[in-house]
Amino acid sequence: AIGLAAGLTGCQSGVTRAEAFESASDRAPTPRTLHMMARLLEENGRVDQAQYVLMTIIDDNPEYLPAYVELADIQIGQKRHDQAVATLRSAHAVSPADPVIANNLGVLLLRQTDFVAASDVFRSAVKADPGEARYRANLALALGMQGLDEDAFSVYASILPPSEAYWNLGVIAEARSDDQSANGYFAKANRIREGADWNDEAGFEPAVTASVPVN
Repeated sequence: AIGLAAGLTGCQSGVTRAEAFESASDRAPTPRTLHMMARLLEENGRVDQAQYVLMTIIDDNPEYLPAYVELADIQIGQKRHDQAVATLRSAHAVSPADPVIANNLGVLLLRQTDFVAASDVFRSAVKADPGEARYRANLALALGMQGLDEDAFSVYASILPPSEAYWNLGVIAEARSDDQSANGYFAKANRIREGADWNDEAGFEPAVTASVPVN
């Protein structure tokens, strides 16, 4: 058996190294190889060519998700945010269960103040990866910016103590110019931090388990 193994290791099946190299050179480059090429082009300032390579990857291999992310990063760097959103929407359509794609798309939608759409894709991210706190925090932010404070609190309280959940709601309320709500949430947060039983505070029930609206 040892002799047979040794013989097979050295076997070329009648194909020389030169012929094998020539055969390999005729193969189309893989998406990963093209992706690396695009990165090199971008690093050398040839951004237009990098984008062309990335779009070629997407056209020929639509399931290769890193190309969408790389292209969206370039578009964001050029402040072409609408195009970046379109790029990540395409990626999300290809792989709706990918939490990274969903989260990245949601962040862009947040920047565009499309909070309803952002919360929808953040729900996808949370559903795909329930243990990732960032996705829950982003979902809570998107819900809070819509004024859905109770839902936002439920999500925050699945990853934060009640005092911090209330404090975050206060920051969000300030961002949407609801000073009255903001002051109330900050006051609740401070009273709990000072030792008050949060149950004595009129407000929302904290989530004992991960209570996240994902449907």
